[in-house]
Amino acid sequence: KFKFNCWIDVIFGQSGGGENNKAKGVPDEDIKETSSVDANVKIEEQVLVDQDGFKIVATGIEAGKRDNEVYLDIEVTNNTDKIYDIYTDTVVNGYVAIWEQIDEEGEQREAYLPGEVKGKIKIYGNALKYADIGKIGKIEFQDFAVREVEEEPGAEGCVYYDYKIDQRDNPFFKADNIMIQTDAVDEIKEVRIPEGEELYNENGIKLVKTNPEEAKKLHGIFFLQNMSEDVISLYSEDVCINDMVASMPTGILNGINIQNLNPGNTAVATFEMLPIICEEIGLNEEEEIESIEWIFQLKKKLPQTDETWEDEEIIAEFPYTYFAE
Repeated sequence: KFKFNCWIDVIFGQSGGGENNKAKGVPDEDIKETSSVDANVKIEEQVLVDQDGFKIVATGIEAGKRDNEVYLDIEVTNNTDKIYDIYTDTVVNGYVAIWEQIDEEGEQREAYLPGEVKGKIKIYGNALKYADIGKIGKIEFQDFAVREVEEEPGAEGCVYYDYKIDQRDNPFFKADNIMIQTDAVDEIKEVRIPEGEELYNENGIKLVKTNPEEAKKLHGIFFLQNMSEDVISLYSEDVCINDMVASMPTGILNGINIQNLNPGNTAVATFEMLPIICEEIGLNEEEEIESIEWIFQLKKKLPQTDETWEDEEIIAEFPYTYFAE
């Protein structure tokens, strides 16, 4: 048994679903200052997009403000009268990462209006903290899309942007994969899952739970590797703590969720307690946790048809219980 502070960190790795792993204003203070990545590398200037007056050029790479952040420097030229936004999945040396558009001052950028700007794509997440990445050899943008967006009025005079409905399936620009290689591409380490409890290993899909010494406050670091031919997702809808079900309000992640993991990629997710879970099941910060139980579901993405949007099929369902020492 052990005592703990109730909190959660489910910044999860995702891939394959367009905007799914785009950050939604995650504050810097929520990012832990540990790192497995070396951003001391160089790239050659590379054009990512050049279509009908809209152009994005990658010009450099640098370490971010935190140890587990990487900044890709970009220059964007929008010689149109339209507004555009980027939607993609980001993979670093085979590990899925979270990404966010920011300006030169580090503020989040929502979209690209007409004109020329310099900015950055901030890349971070669990993989850059807990996976053995080393020097960055390549950054991949998978299912990369540029979509035309419209201004929408928000609260207190704020403006946000949403893509036009026809841009979902027919974006302004689309590429299955854009790869940026660094001068360390020949030094890329083989993707390696740390030793731990193997929860699933069938048909090229592997799920391992580990809890390294430097991450004592986490109740689980989960590595999901997809070497199958399918796009897969991992869900845990409910969590039982000391045999009590903790069901979460809409919009709050409960348990482990990795969505749309493309073939060949590895994602890293973590689980830690959230105050609202403790409150719901009547635990306080000083109480002892004896066990945490998840019911996992692995699903594969089915081909889209006129009748379905993004349907999935369950390929495995299994429980896992973590017993405190």
